[in-house]
Amino acid sequence: MPRPLPVLPPGPWRSSGRVLDYERWTERERWLELDRLIEVWDARERAGWAARQALCRARRLAKGRKSEWFLCIEAAERIRKAMERAADALRDRSP
Repeated sequence: MPRPLPVLPPGPWRSSGRVLDYERWTERERWLELDRLIEVWDARERAGWAARQALCRARRLAKGRKSEWFLCIEAAERIRKAMERAADALRDRSP
């Protein structure tokens, strides 16, 4: 079984997962920018997944228990909260 990669202490040239150290890499700024873009994309994907889950739940609940208008409001609120959580996660990870 492979061992997990060691986690490095925080630093200005560390990857977002703190597994890679870009300090001695050529064009390290570009690698760091790519790492940050991947992190943003991942947060957006997680927010999109949460939004899809909220819509699926709304459809399940629509079977006579709640009006469709209320379900739309509920789904929109869940999507907003998921996007806020993703933005907070990105803010916490930024150097």
